[in-house]
Order: sequence, then C-alpha cells, then structure tokens
Amino acid sequence: MLKAVDVFLKRKEGQGSVNNQRENYAFQFNKVLHNASQDTVFDECARDIVSSVLEGYNGTIMTYGQTGAGKTYTMVRVNEIATYFTDGWD
Repeated sequence: MLKAVDVFLKRKEGQGSVNNQRENYAFQFNKVLHNASQDTVFDECARDIVSSVLEGYNGTIMTYGQTGAGKTYTMVRVNEIATYFTDGWD
C-alpha cells in the first residue's frame, strides 16, 4: 500500500506578475526505513532484485542521496572490491 506526503510551499512574492513557481508537491512511497541497518535495507530493497539477477534476469538498483553519504560503499563494499582485484571472488 502506497503512503503519501503532500508538501505545500508559499509562493514567493516579488517575482513579478508571472510566477510559475511550483507550490504543491506530492510524494508517494512504499516504506520508510528510519535508522535501518544496511542488512535491513538490503533485505527490504535489494535481495529480490539481486536473486533475480543471479538467475539471469536484468535488474537495476538506483540510489539517490547526498554526496559522501555512502551510496557506493553500501552498494559495492570497498573491501570486497579490493579483495576481488587482488585475490578474485571466492
């Protein structure tokens, strides 16, 4: 079941008589993972996709967030990459 958040912003005055500034935003989401561990995020968001990819299906996991927040590290752990290039996958 989708949940929604509606955000309403006051139009900025002084931008002329033609002001196309957007005032209303509606965001829909399936779930909020507040203070979740990386294992929980993986189980909730990626496990099914990764399993399907391993069975030969295409899959995409797209991440969005602040620079330096750990998106790449979360998706591909740096230590595992370094191990792969030195020793190969187990």
